[in-house]
Amino acid sequence: MQIIGIDLEDTMFGYSNVLLKLLYREYGLELEFKDDVKWHLPDLFPPGSINDDQIKELHKKLVKEEYQSMELVDPELPKVFDRLRKDFTIYIVTSSFATDEQIIQLLKSFNIHYDKLVHVHHHSEKIMKEVGIYVEDNPDLIAELAQAGKYVIVYERPWNKEIQESSHITKASNWEEVAKIVYKLAAEKNINHLRKLKI
Repeated sequence: MQIIGIDLEDTMFGYSNVLLKLLYREYGLELEFKDDVKWHLPDLFPPGSINDDQIKELHKKLVKEEYQSMELVDPELPKVFDRLRKDFTIYIVTSSFATDEQIIQLLKSFNIHYDKLVHVHHHSEKIMKEVGIYVEDNPDLIAELAQAGKYVIVYERPWNKEIQESSHITKASNWEEVAKIVYKLAAEKNINHLRKLKI
């Protein structure tokens, strides 16, 4: 059965919601998620006022202090995962700053079942030959995946609203929509990797 590669942060869990609270606490930035959040974090600051090392430290601070406080982006997600796993193999594919142990603990706390955790260092490493369908929010990676011939379900976030749908890109605003698109793609596109792997 088809292997689905699913991003973790801001596709499954509300990483940016927690990040906004940290930005307010550390820098006094008052931002609204629906309007102000951008994919490239330095764009939220005046030009030249924050560097890459500071950005990295901000992410590390969130992971150390706030990671387990993240909530699901959609309360139906665990049920949708269980339904999808009856017919598909689910990889959770992330380039998170969190450790494997932190991620596994987070997933367990919400009773989320999956087949494999793939933890990479850079988002470009997410592109894997055996994965045919991705669920992703990163606008830079979405384009790379589509160019590589992958089918991408864009989990709608403020920073990817400019992404246009195409033959390989479809948008979803919740996890029920994601499931419908997955089944539609599997039926219509006759994708080749249709064998559930034993992990």
